[in-house]
Amino acid sequence: MPQFDEQPRVTARLDGEWTFVTDPDGAGDERGFQGPDTDWPADAEVVSVPHAWQEERTYREYTGTAWYRTTAECDGTG
Repeated sequence: MPQFDEQPRVTARLDGEWTFVTDPDGAGDERGFQGPDTDWPADAEVVSVPHAWQEERTYREYTGTAWYRTTAECDGTG
């Protein structure tokens, strides 16, 4: 049986402001949306997470891919 480090688990809350954009043509991967330095479309907006786009009138009928992005800092001690 593998041995595990007995260090306590470190957790972080990710609630807060995130950038959000829909991807109706599914091209986000090709456009590099997963990259931290990639420019996102001009219609990307800041939302407060937790967030469900279906709650917003603009996206209520939208079905498809959507992307969220934020930044987080890690001190490397976890």
